[in-house]
Amino acid sequence: MGVLMMVENKPLVSIPVIISKKNGMPLIELRKSITNMDIIRTLVSCAFHEIPIIILPQFTNKIDSLNSLQEKGIIYKDIENGKEVYKFAL
Repeated sequence: MGVLMMVENKPLVSIPVIISKKNGMPLIELRKSITNMDIIRTLVSCAFHEIPIIILPQFTNKIDSLNSLQEKGIIYKDIENGKEVYKFAL
């Protein structure tokens, strides 16, 4: 799983996300070192000019991601109106 950061509807950078549990609660870690000066300038400019940055969650492999979330006890599969749905296990 990861997130895509966008500025003014243009993709800026994709960041991998690590989902785990800490103290029995779900934990999401975003990890990315950015050395690209264009991206750094854009991020600093957004902060300076108060331009919003859109963060879109995305699955690189949806089935593997859902299975991993189930294994970690963060979501579970349920039946609702005859259809399989995923719900949070919180």
